[in-house]
Amino acid sequence: LGKGTTFNIYLPAIHGELSNVSALDEEKKIKMSRGNETILLVENKEELRAQYTTALNRLNYNVLSAKNSNEALDIYLATSKKIDLIISDIIMPEKSGMELFKKLKFINPDVKFILVTDHGLNEQVEYISKEVKAVIKKPYNIQEMARVIREVLDSPA
Repeated sequence: LGKGTTFNIYLPAIHGELSNVSALDEEKKIKMSRGNETILLVENKEELRAQYTTALNRLNYNVLSAKNSNEALDIYLATSKKIDLIISDIIMPEKSGMELFKKLKFINPDVKFILVTDHGLNEQVEYISKEVKAVIKKPYNIQEMARVIREVLDSPA
């Protein structure tokens, strides 16, 4: 007895009552970022497409999804009056997200478009048009995506 190790743990002192303000603020931001618009999601990886669709549905968006640019173009041409925003991966087989953006911009100059990448933005900046409203790097959290979507949807065409 009398032998061993002693640990002293020092925690910062907090005066007053603790509150859950930051968690409440985040929940409020997410609620404010919700919408009821229709989003066309273009993602070639099936598991990511399913995850993003679920997340966007939870934010109350109607989601149409496509596995590539060709399918997205077909969906857009069939339902363009109902699509408020396109979110597309940049790098996909066949046609890139940037190529899809250029085609859709030609069809509808007011199209709202967010590009998503899992590569460094510096590597792709030369390929990204200044007309694209936003670029998001994967992985992203739902709060960030909700904020960006709302900003793009609420921005002038």
